This record gives sequence, structure tokens and C-alpha cells, in this order.
Amino acid sequence: MKVLQAYKALTVIALFFSFISLSFSKILIVASVTNIQKDKVIYKNATLTTSDGKKLKCDYLILYLTENQNDIKKAIAKGHVIFFDKLRRATADEAIYNPPNDLILKGNVVVTAPKAIFKGDILIYNLQTKNADLKPSKPNGVVTTILNIP
Repeated sequence: MKVLQAYKALTVIALFFSFISLSFSKILIVASVTNIQKDKVIYKNATLTTSDGKKLKCDYLILYLTENQNDIKKAIAKGHVIFFDKLRRATADEAIYNPPNDLILKGNVVVTAPKAIFKGDILIYNLQTKNADLKPSKPNGVVTTILNIP
């Protein structure tokens, strides 16, 4: 397995996991295949771990780089996308990070928190306002919220 250690602060990792803007000094990406190109890095069967224990698992992780290759301009996780930390878990078919404003989860979105479960087709999270919008994919579709209130 190829391992990439990045010692640069990357906001994208925290955004995927806890849906808040944090940065980390160290991340670890383990993948069965890594394909490095001029403008992007593609990981297959990727597991990404932050220095504080948050994790992302997916079939493919694609990091699109800025022109000078020192920052991420877009990130896409595809296939069996799972984000988790000690309190939350989110699953989707695809996740798209568009800095600095949006994180979008698409396809069979399920967000599990300590006292609630949210299900829908599309979750759009605004990183600036911290507002989330969970939508069905069809005009007459439904969004499900399950509350666990003692």
C-alpha cells in the first residue's frame, strides 16, 4: 500500500468529517493505488485519518490541486463514502468539497448524530454560514428525520 503523509494544514479533511471548518497539521492517506497527475491526485480504496482521529473511507478520493499545486481547489470522494468521528457518522454515494463555501453529499445520504438520524438524497452544507439543507432528489421526494429523545 502506498502511504502519503501531508504535514500541511488542510481544511478539507475536517469539513468532510465534522462539517465545521478546522485545520490539521497532519493527515494520513492509505490507498491501494495512488495516481499522481499534474492537476490532481487520485486514490483508490482510500482511508484518510486526521491527527485527531477523524476518518474518511471511500472507493475513490480525487484531490484537484491549484495551479501551483500547494492547495486543494476541489475534492471528490466517490463510492461507499463514510465519514466518522467519535460522535457523528455520515454516509453517501459521493461527497464534493468546493472551497471555501460548499460541501455537498449526494446519493443515499444518512447522517447519524447522538440524538438524531437524517436521511435524504442531497445535503448541501454552507461552510460560511454553517447552514445545512437536506433535500430529496425528486420534487415530490421525502426527507426523513428520526429523533431519539428520552
